[in-house]
Amino acid sequence: MVYGVIRNFQAALKYRGGWKGLLEHMYTNGDYPFKFGTYMGCDAAGNRYYENRVDYPFGQHRWVEPGDIHNFDSASIPPEWHGWMTSMNDTPPHAEEDYIGERKQNI
Repeated sequence: MVYGVIRNFQAALKYRGGWKGLLEHMYTNGDYPFKFGTYMGCDAAGNRYYENRVDYPFGQHRWVEPGDIHNFDSASIPPEWHGWMTSMNDTPPHAEEDYIGERKQNI
């Protein structure tokens, strides 16, 4: 068990870019620092969106890391990303924009 915790800690240090990134993540999100996911995109405010459907239950599998860690407000999430965060849409907004762009070229 101790070996697994040490391995997770080492992976978190690598994933977050060192001690500073790990401590900043623990301070801003208040989550267990070993939360890993796939980067899905970012918005104009610098918020970064992640998803992990394998390790987390429904409702906790999508999260946002704020661009401005000291002045974050949930109202700063744009409507298109809010729809993705609450599972109203399965595709992130950048994938929808790519699809619309492809269809416009075919017209």
